[in-house]
Amino acid sequence: LRVNFNGLYRVNSKNQFNVPYGRYKNPKIVDEELISAISVYLNNNQLEIKVGDFEKAIVDVRTGDFVYFDPPYIPLSETSAFTSYTHEGFSFADQVRLRDAFKRLSDTGAYVMLSNSSSALVEELY
Repeated sequence: LRVNFNGLYRVNSKNQFNVPYGRYKNPKIVDEELISAISVYLNNNQLEIKVGDFEKAIVDVRTGDFVYFDPPYIPLSETSAFTSYTHEGFSFADQVRLRDAFKRLSDTGAYVMLSNSSSALVEELY
């Protein structure tokens, strides 16, 4: 579903969706064929997509599993400091928790990948 601005998902402090509509001429609201194909692929390859607090999502991760984290990026400036895609937000303390979880998974033999800002702070943290 990508009819909102830049395909962004975000909620306000009341947990209400608050992204304006994008400027699409004729958006395809639901692509049933694509959704079915993705479902078949995920099921045939024993893949899961989990959404939620990362600590809960990684409970069953084992050696050889692949985990990709895409947290709100650490801000590069005061004008890029938005991290509240959910009503809980994502603080620096959450970044530290994520770093620790990343290391634990890596130490147990899972393949772990994470995206974030390119900055000295991120390099130092991770």
